Amino acid sequence: MAHRTLKRVPLDFDWPLGQEWEGYVNPHKTLDCPSCDMTGYNEATRGIASKGFDEFTQDEVDALAKVERLRSNDTDTPLENPTAEKVNVLHKAGLIKIDEMVRYVLLKARAERFGVYGYCPECDGSREVFEDEETKRLHHSWKEYEPPIGEGWQLWETVSDGSPLSPAFASVEELADWSAKNDSSGLNREQWLELFREGKEAVEASSIMSLSK
Repeated sequence: MAHRTLKRVPLDFDWPLGQEWEGYVNPHKTLDCPSCDMTGYNEATRGIASKGFDEFTQDEVDALAKVERLRSNDTDTPLENPTAEKVNVLHKAGLIKIDEMVRYVLLKARAERFGVYGYCPECDGSREVFEDEETKRLHHSWKEYEPPIGEGWQLWETVSDGSPLSPAFASVEELADWSAKNDSSGLNREQWLELFREGKEAVEASSIMSLSK
């Protein structure tokens, strides 16, 4: 079941259903960094990454072993006492798990060995830049805020930053009726009521619970 949250909002709260609440979305947008292809790395580090990792050196194997990322494809158990020779044989046979964390550790170890590891000088590793300094200032000073609190009962989703799923109702019973008919969870009216009422004391603080399954 997707994550759901119950909120108390004004009965005339009319924020569009399914649209992320404006208080959860920073309006001062960032841009993709044009200097590093959204990698966050400097040119030399990107050059190493572009060549791939067909063969591992012992220092790279040691770096992977240190964070327990050397694993075969058929087990989640880290390899014991790995050597570059053993790992390269397994790797060439397609028996070593290669995921994003493995690539990151390999890249960092190799770039550091060559003395070139570093972040993009324009975005400092964030992979994002701003149109101007004022936008940057506004972006970093912006604070998230909740929707207004009121007498209504409303179902929200929290898969995104957060958006309302239902209209605001005057009672949890009405909301339970609506949820049983319209929500994709498959819960019936009584199940919704039980979940809503379990969190009734905390409702007064606005956002009360995640209904997950």
